[in-house]
Amino acid sequence: MENQPTKGRPAFSVQQPFAEQILRGIKAFEYRTIRTHTRGSVYIYASRTIYRDAAEWQKLSLHPGQVPIGQVVGTVEIIDCDWSAELSCYRWHLARPQRLPARRPLTHPQPVWFYPFADGSAYGDPDPDPDSDQGYLPFDPPTFW
Repeated sequence: MENQPTKGRPAFSVQQPFAEQILRGIKAFEYRTIRTHTRGSVYIYASRTIYRDAAEWQKLSLHPGQVPIGQVVGTVEIIDCDWSAELSCYRWHLARPQRLPARRPLTHPQPVWFYPFADGSAYGDPDPDPDSDQGYLPFDPPTFW
């Protein structure tokens, strides 16, 4: 039997500062209009779109130029999904966030789910080479600041 290529671990896109809030364990729920049946560890992709509400940034004592965007920034486990009648949307239950060195995805990000390293390689294998052009540096600074 031939080896089937794997898509690897999926990622979901989330705006900053919410990606950072997830990584710090401040944000334990992701609210979406779509249900997810995905469970287990997934990548967190910090989208290039920045959420501009100052109150969300104040929770972190950060400014938009201080966090990575357009990169995979970590992992989190999705442990459940239920309907929030109060907010009229689905609530993804998140647990055990892990920060990773920020890395640009190999594939084009989608609005919600995509496979950032669809070549089947595991994130970080082989160990990132800081001198390479693979996006392993801490993060690409925003071009609009």
